[in-house]
Order: sequence, then C-alpha cells, then structure tokens
Amino acid sequence: MRSIVIMNIRAAFAHALASSLFAAMLLAAPPEGAEATEADALFWKGSEAILAEDFSAAFESLSKAAAQAHAPSKAALGFLYFNGWGCEKDLQKARQLYEESAKAGAHQGLNNLAHLYRHGVAGVQKTCRKQSSFSKRRQISGTRQPTRWRIFTGKRTRSTGLKKCVSWLQFGAERNYPACLSDLGFVYQHGIAVPKDAQKAAQLYQKAIDAGSASAVSNLGYLYLQGEGVEKDPGKAFKLFEQSAKNGNAGGLMNLAFMRYKGIACDQDTQAALTLLKQAADQGSEQARSLLEAWSRDAGQVQK
Repeated sequence: MRSIVIMNIRAAFAHALASSLFAAMLLAAPPEGAEATEADALFWKGSEAILAEDFSAAFESLSKAAAQAHAPSKAALGFLYFNGWGCEKDLQKARQLYEESAKAGAHQGLNNLAHLYRHGVAGVQKTCRKQSSFSKRRQISGTRQPTRWRIFTGKRTRSTGLKKCVSWLQFGAERNYPACLSDLGFVYQHGIAVPKDAQKAAQLYQKAIDAGSASAVSNLGYLYLQGEGVEKDPGKAFKLFEQSAKNGNAGGLMNLAFMRYKGIACDQDTQAALTLLKQAADQGSEQARSLLEAWSRDAGQVQK
C-alpha cells in the first residue's frame, strides 16, 4: 500500500502552489541567506494586509514596491486591480502589471498571465498553448517555484513560512478557490502546521470537487480506499480514481492503475494498469515512469 500513499501526495502537490491568482505571492521571499530589500519588505507588508483584508493598505504598500520595479509586487498589485480590491477594478491594468512581472522572470507574473490566457480574460484570447508557454517559463525561470510538497515539508520554507502558507490556503478556501480547498484538505489530512483531521480533509476535498478541482477527486478517493475520515469504500474509491483519470489527472491515473494492477474493487488487469501508467508518464510523472518500468518487468516475468 506504500506506493498508493506516495501517489496521493504527488497528486495533491503535482502543480505549483500558485494555482489561483494570488497564491503565488507566498513564494516571493528572498532565498535563504539573501538580504531582503525595502521592496521585499513592502511586498510582505502588502501580502499580510491582503490576508487581513485591509486592501487599501495592501494597495499602498504594493504600489510603492512596484514603483521600485519589484517584479513579484507588480504581480500582486495586478491581482488587486484584477479583483478591484483597494482600487477600482481594471483588468487591463492587471494584465499590464502581469506582463511586466512576467518579462522580469517572476513566477508570480508568469502564473497570473497564464491564468488570463487559460480563461480568456482581460482582452486576451483563450489559448491553452499560450498558457502552457507561460507555465513552462515559470518552471524554468530563475525564481523557480518550489513544489507544494517541498513547501509543506519545510524543505524550501521555514516553519513560520508553513503557517503563512496555510493562512493563504485558508484565505483562498473561504473564497471557494478549488486549488486552495484541495491543498487545505491535504494539510488537514497529514496534520501539516494544523491538527490532523481526516474528516475535515474529506469535507474540504468534496468542496474542492464541487468547485471544479481535478486533483481533489483522486485525493478523496484515497481517503475512501484507506477509510480515513470516511467509511472505507474501495468501490467508491475506484469510481473517484476513474473519474480523475478520465480528466487526465496524473494522480488519478496512477491510483487507478494501482487498483487495476492489484485487482482492488475491480478485475485484475495488468495491461490496463500499464496503459494508465504510460498516460501518467507521458505527462512527465517520474514516479509513473519508474512504476511502469518495474511493473512491465514483473509482467514479463509472469508471462514467462
């Protein structure tokens, strides 16, 4: 069962933390050992003000930092203009700030600009290709964004940063952001900077699913498979993994492959499991690729 535990973790944190417009601002702190600038301080002051819902103060601090060409602050300021928080709503201004931030290589700007192209707002044409371009640049930029797993295990974030991350997730969850609901569910499932509460995790995953999250489908399936926070129900887990896999979610594909491979709540079907793993591997999942190689070798030995 160890492998499916790992799949659950990877499914929850496969994408960067900045799935919603504001969440990427969490990661703008200077690297450990680097000296914080005045603009960095203003950025964090503005970010804290957003958490406190003091949008006027946030706008003031972020405007000052953006005026100093602080790229993350430009993205954060654009976020305020996008929502009309502390200022008059102005999608074109938001887009301009995102573009300036992205050109400077800030992952916050790249992520937020990708969001505009994904949904076709602020005068841009909806295109997944353009979104993928910005998302890829975000991953290879000099301010490479840590994975959610690294953030929440503290490998790239101090303990105080963990609490701040959770605060942002709660902020987004209250506003029904799917990614934040899903990630907050993971936080409660594993007791990361909060008391462990599998039942609350299940509730958050369900809310995330209702809000449109794909990754939460697989995560909730995992809870049903294990009987954590919900009554154990492998059949329901299988259906959820199947739903997640149909949506192309790598975690769902791997978890469904696991059940097919082991014959849990379904007929054992090694070939179907390998096909599902290949789909996940084709998405770039190293774990799926490793499992595919191992299971293929095992299948070959059985056929002999």
